[in-house]
Amino acid sequence: MFPSGDNHYVFKVYCLCLLCLMLPLSSFGSRTSGEILLYEFEQADCAAMSFPNTGSVAPGLSLTRNSSLSSCINGAVGVESLRDDTHFGPRLRTTGDLTDVRSHLQTTSEMSLEFWLKPYEITGVPLERRLLMTIGKVDFPVSTTVGGCSLVPNGYYDLLIYQESNKLYLAYAGGTSYVDFPKTSQDDDGCKETNIYKFTDTNPVHFVMTLKNREQKIYVNGNHPTNIFGGGLFEELFDVQHIEAESYLEFFSNEYLHLNSFLFGKKPWAGQIYMFAMYDKVLTQSEIDANYAARLRNSLQMLADKTVTTNEDGELDAGSKWSSDPGWYQTPCPVADLKIISLADVISDADVDDVNYPNYNATGKRPRIFLGTLPGVGELFLSDDTSITEVDVEIPDGLVKYRPPKDQNGLGLTTFTLYGKDGETGERSVVGSDAVITVNVDSVDDPPVPTGIAGKAVLVGVDRSNIFSLGGTDADDAITGASILTFPQAGDLYNIESDGITFGSKLEVGGAGEVDLTSLKVGYRFTGDDESNPDDTGFLRDDVFSFRLKDASGVKGLSGDVIFNVFTSLVATPSTNPATFTCLEETAGDILLKGFDNSTTKRDLKYRIAELPLHGDLYDPADTNLVTKLEVGSIIGTVDSCPDVSNDATCYPGINVKYVGNKDYFNFPEKMFNGSTVSSDWDRFKYNAVVSASTSAKSLPKTQRVKVVNVNDRSAITGPEESIFVYALSSADKSAREKFCEEEENKEEKECLFGGDATITGIKVSEVDKNVDRVRVSIKSETGNGLIALNLQHLNLANFVSCNYAKPNSDFDKNRPWKCKGDGDLRSETVFVAQPGDLNLLFDGLRYENSVRNSNDNVTITIYDGVNGDMGCIPKAEQVVDGSVRGEGCFVTNFTLHVKVGGFDPDMDDGTSDKKGFLPFGIVLPYQAMLGMMGGLLVLVCCCFSCMKRKWKKKRKRAKERRKKMKEEKERKKKEVQLPEIAGRDLEDGVRENRGKDAGAGFVNIAGKGIKGVKGGLEKVQGYGVGGPAVSIALKGVKMAEKKLEG
Repeated sequence: MFPSGDNHYVFKVYCLCLLCLMLPLSSFGSRTSGEILLYEFEQADCAAMSFPNTGSVAPGLSLTRNSSLSSCINGAVGVESLRDDTHFGPRLRTTGDLTDVRSHLQTTSEMSLEFWLKPYEITGVPLERRLLMTIGKVDFPVSTTVGGCSLVPNGYYDLLIYQESNKLYLAYAGGTSYVDFPKTSQDDDGCKETNIYKFTDTNPVHFVMTLKNREQKIYVNGNHPTNIFGGGLFEELFDVQHIEAESYLEFFSNEYLHLNSFLFGKKPWAGQIYMFAMYDKVLTQSEIDANYAARLRNSLQMLADKTVTTNEDGELDAGSKWSSDPGWYQTPCPVADLKIISLADVISDADVDDVNYPNYNATGKRPRIFLGTLPGVGELFLSDDTSITEVDVEIPDGLVKYRPPKDQNGLGLTTFTLYGKDGETGERSVVGSDAVITVNVDSVDDPPVPTGIAGKAVLVGVDRSNIFSLGGTDADDAITGASILTFPQAGDLYNIESDGITFGSKLEVGGAGEVDLTSLKVGYRFTGDDESNPDDTGFLRDDVFSFRLKDASGVKGLSGDVIFNVFTSLVATPSTNPATFTCLEETAGDILLKGFDNSTTKRDLKYRIAELPLHGDLYDPADTNLVTKLEVGSIIGTVDSCPDVSNDATCYPGINVKYVGNKDYFNFPEKMFNGSTVSSDWDRFKYNAVVSASTSAKSLPKTQRVKVVNVNDRSAITGPEESIFVYALSSADKSAREKFCEEEENKEEKECLFGGDATITGIKVSEVDKNVDRVRVSIKSETGNGLIALNLQHLNLANFVSCNYAKPNSDFDKNRPWKCKGDGDLRSETVFVAQPGDLNLLFDGLRYENSVRNSNDNVTITIYDGVNGDMGCIPKAEQVVDGSVRGEGCFVTNFTLHVKVGGFDPDMDDGTSDKKGFLPFGIVLPYQAMLGMMGGLLVLVCCCFSCMKRKWKKKRKRAKERRKKMKEEKERKKKEVQLPEIAGRDLEDGVRENRGKDAGAGFVNIAGKGIKGVKGGLEKVQGYGVGGPAVSIALKGVKMAEKKLEG
């Protein structure tokens, strides 16, 4: 190292002349081991901007690549500096210093450096020294230049390798003073240089330098040239001790030397470095030969983006079939005719592509190409026409075919990607380096495509003609002309004048068979027989001619046909507004049938029924009694004529036909009251206009719609005829019933089977007017005691408050004959408005309650259907759906439910009756009858209700106590009957146990056992709490006998 000051280490400068030899093509062997630093510059590492050290020392000492100042080598391992770049930033530098490397080298004092490299230039400007490699510090202050011949004034560098012109030099720290070059030449800077070796070409070379005291050798491509240093050696030689710990390893350039040394130019070394290694020993000739023979690590293939071009048809020769087969362009181009696109050049591998690359092998396997992503639009095929529908498909020959979507074109219409696999190892190319293939699609002038005309009608009228507009489509040009290819059989064709309606010159069949038109319109005039017999549709015959179009570029297109039908000149003209002749439901009405004759003679017409109505019948207007229905083919007898052929306005006023709709059919109004659509189609029938004198000449059948207006019908209601049973819901009745029904033996009694309320089902309402109107509904209890509730889940279908016929308010005429009542829940009277069809939901589960026991009631449901408010219906002005015929009437429909109400009388619950005070349904007690006759005392009775309630509770309590005592007495008698049995069993047990023993002792034992048994029996009886004083006296006697027996 050289610190600033007067004492300097000596730079030793060696000119290293590298002998560039062609690389032999031989089998690659293995490298020698022992590298302390090894950088093989693999492609994936190059893409990642960092090259790891795979040597044995400092494994974390990576080289970092500056991507803006260096680049990877396409298809090869290695790295290169951008040429002629004057930026002074580092291009390839270690991530840390060489502390560990220096320590390792000091143990051997030997070093070898190995390169695979390739110079780009071997000529250059004199004194333009370009740094290949430096070892030294990278961060130090700029100082004043000292000495006139120093290579690195005040420089802190240990070793330099640089190229000047076609020479390679080595400079390194030596001793205590600078040493001049051998004085073989004098440079402008006063320093001495020697020109010993010159590059002769720019081929890659393998370069090894060994350093060991004075044994310093250079090997180029395995050879050791003699006299490489020319006329003599340097006075002092390099020592590995001169590599400082703070030094970094750097390639291609050094920012400090470029900025602060007059000896070094402003450009980096220009070339490629494939491999670099450092050893802590002097390599032998055999080791150098082995490394040279091993060449480089196998390189992966590299891919480059590419832009390819085809045309919008994908055709190899665009537009080649315009004249011969224009229809060919209306279908996708056959795969066999698609243009072949070569992609082989997007992938490269220096191992097999670069004859000068160290690893070149002429017999090596080329890399393989695979599809990475499919095109965004269009289709891709292999060269053998196999469709590619998924990724990872191999493209073995590098050739594909692409078919764009029809008529799509443009720059960069789509893209797809490719990746490669190494031909030798099968390893995939670096992920992220896939080639992007951009497809440009050129526009091609497409032939115009005609729009065929089919089913066009020609009415044989005054001029027996029609005009056809010929049109089509062209993807990229305007359609400017047309020509006739074939002519019709039953008519002539004419040019049409510029006004678009006037027939011009007649077209004649030319010799070439194709006649140009003067515009895109052509006229047709029928020349056939007008009186030919048409079919039921008025059809005479069909005819056809063909044409083709021409675009602005002069390209003619495909042939198109004009196919049309020729009909009679008669036309039926039905009314498009059926409201002009409206029929009422189930009522005969007149429908006006009209037609016209376009011929010049204006013949008299009649009308023929071609199709019958779906929901009604037709009658001849002369059939006033509606006796005979018209059938298909029936002709109405009345004649329709044109009295003044010069005045079309007075021609053919029309003939009426009578229409009668089916029962209950109507199609107007079209909406229900709630706004829903009525499911009913308009009725319709078809008819022809026919010539009166010859009814075989018919017009096309035309459809006449019929409007049938609803006539209001009465609603109908049905329901259960048998009586409804329910128990009263007063507090006393409810409590008594609940207590009665708690007992298991009463659950099947009638009093428990019928609840305190009834859910009524089976009420059905039918109405044929399809809910176009609303009805008023009243539900009322005859006695006023019954409470009725609608099905609360569907209460939204009933209207109580939202309309002006609802409950009175300040804006309502309070003298109206009726109003809505209730809210749908329990009420003695409920009045509401609803659609008839919704009543079935509201009545399904009608609920009834009554608080008056042992009574009868009638519930009457009344439906008011109509528009007379004074009669109880909804006023006409308030039926918001218009259209129905309602007259001024009001249909009233009633239905009555019969209800029987049961109950409970505490006075009749004496504790002995099975019914416990419940009375049969419908039996009215005397006091209830008296209450009915003495209505004036009702208030008094209500006031005393609480007294009656207390009295009932006392009576109920006494009855309950009586039943309890009776039950206890029954249990007591049952147990008294069992007393003798208990005592007898105990005595028998005693005798049985002493049978057969000594007579005296046995008697005593038997007596003792018997007394003990009787005693035990009496104690048990006494424990039951029955028997009274008699048991106590008997027990005392038994105890006395027991004592005597013991004596």
